Amino acid sequence: HRTYPLKKSDKIYYHETAWAVGHILCPWARALSAEVIGTVSSKNKEEIKKKNGCDHVINYYEKGYVNEIEKNFGKNRINVCYYDYVTNQYKC
Repeated sequence: HRTYPLKKSDKIYYHETAWAVGHILCPWARALSAEVIGTVSSKNKEEIKKKNGCDHVINYYEKGYVNEIEKNFGKNRINVCYYDYVTNQYKC
């Protein structure tokens, strides 16, 4: 299997970081010095995800994550996106 070769200073977006893979991917990406942007579905998960390696956490029930990412990082400024509900990753 292939995936994006994560590098230092890359920005990654991980949708629904509270799922199982997020518990591994977020600290791993931080260890590689990537900037991690993650989404969660509830207020109580926000602090947990920050402690688990997310630099930025967006509660997608409170704010639209697409608008928040564009507002804070600009369009097409994310190097790679991961989505836990499916088994593949896609280029942003």
